[in-house]
Amino acid sequence: MNSDLADSGVLLELPENGFNHRKCDPPEKAALQSHWSFEGFEMNKGELIDQIADKAGCTKKDADAILTAFLDTILETVAEGEKVTLVGFGTFEVRDRSAREGRNPSTGATIQIPATKVPAFSAGKLFKEKVAPPAVEEKPSASKGKGK
Repeated sequence: MNSDLADSGVLLELPENGFNHRKCDPPEKAALQSHWSFEGFEMNKGELIDQIADKAGCTKKDADAILTAFLDTILETVAEGEKVTLVGFGTFEVRDRSAREGRNPSTGATIQIPATKVPAFSAGKLFKEKVAPPAVEEKPSASKGKGK
């Protein structure tokens, strides 16, 4: 067994052959899910509050209050059908999902799925560029002399 997650303060024994979520006991699974995703590290709310407090130079209690107020404001505004746009970061909004036909997975019977509203987020330009920087194209240099 090897020890992992030491840097994040969580110590778990993982099997030599890697992580298998189906073989974990529930407490271990919960600890892993709060710190790791299938693609790597993910941040939970407590860790986000720590980062906000460090960057803003405030207490964790103040950072928690600010983050909670921020999230509540977005939730309430979007629930009322309005958009919240943070230039460069993205837009939170409600989108209409039209009625459609689906299948009951147990019986295979066709069912009608009613129209509904769903919350949506569209990443802004700066956010997209930070996550996936645009590829830099090399321009061919023009030769100034005549070829032989």
